[in-house]
Amino acid sequence: MNLCVIKEAGPTCLQNTDDQTDVGWCYVDPANDPTASSVLVEKCPANERRILRFVDPHGNTPIHGGTVLIACLGADLSEEP
Repeated sequence: MNLCVIKEAGPTCLQNTDDQTDVGWCYVDPANDPTASSVLVEKCPANERRILRFVDPHGNTPIHGGTVLIACLGADLSEEP
């Protein structure tokens, strides 16, 4: 098994654009970040208008068939005894 880190993408990830050059992920939350495009979350329920977005101009992030594990920084990922 191979593990890798998907890096946080640059600011264009927060925009609704076809000219995406960034590779990685971003957290889109227009209610708390005025630079984030509300168009990206307009299909979300009104009380859930935020998403974790992956971008890659080649469509390879995350890799097709891969599994993505999302955890909070500093979270304990060990199993309970």
